[in-house]
Amino acid sequence: VGSVVLCIVDSVAAVARVVGEVAARQSQLNMLASRLKAVASRHGVPVLVTNQIHGGPNSTDAALGHVWHHAVNVRLRLDRGGRGERA
Repeated sequence: VGSVVLCIVDSVAAVARVVGEVAARQSQLNMLASRLKAVASRHGVPVLVTNQIHGGPNSTDAALGHVWHHAVNVRLRLDRGGRGERA
């Protein structure tokens, strides 16, 4: 009772929107990633972070750039199929 078994951050892109300059935003994301990894390691809990995609209808590029791309250990991609498409 009272134990944390999972840490969820939904959506990490919202954090990046409050910082203005690209360099400052990337720095904040790097710091956030480090802190989340420290929490996971220290407390032995998984951290699940949702992100967004950007681009056209066929795009699967994750938002937040290279810093966040390299900060992630495991990616889980969920797709929603459209008309006649398989997800």
